[in-house]
Amino acid sequence: MRCDLPGDGGTPVEPGADGCDAEDVLALLDELGVEGFALVGASYGGYVALQVASAVPDRVERLVLLDAAADLVEPDESLREVWRQEQSLVEIGDLAGATALMVDTSLGPDADDDHRALLRDMQRRAFDLQVAAGDEGANRDLPVDLARITASVTVVVGHHDLSFFRATARVLADGLPHADLVELAWAGH
Repeated sequence: MRCDLPGDGGTPVEPGADGCDAEDVLALLDELGVEGFALVGASYGGYVALQVASAVPDRVERLVLLDAAADLVEPDESLREVWRQEQSLVEIGDLAGATALMVDTSLGPDADDDHRALLRDMQRRAFDLQVAAGDEGANRDLPVDLARITASVTVVVGHHDLSFFRATARVLADGLPHADLVELAWAGH
């Protein structure tokens, strides 16, 4: 089962929404009657997965984090520069340029044209949804306490990812009670 987080897949962000993606994931699992589950999250989805696993550690049987974002490492200058460039391009309405920036930043050097096209389509859709929502609504986060997460965790990071994500992966692997770190030599974000 795959959750479609508003603004990151096919689901638009509701104007004025004050939601919590982790609470939405938990509500979906509850609605479907799912008690125990494995959870996989990539990038921001990894941060959402960490929130869920910290909130209901007794229900999470396994956790896989792929280049997860988390508030565990201070963003470095290379990440801040990507954010500045992305924001500038979005502000002037150059969503094609912002999309190209994110594709170039995210993929490793061996990515082929098919993978570039898939990421380009996904990222452009996310920008379209997020720009359409404007500054409406805010997303709340649940607290993350790594010590509460008791499931076995695999932390995966791409060797060609930004240093922030590589450092975050190391902090996660060191801070989670039952974690293994896997670095993919060919991968970006």
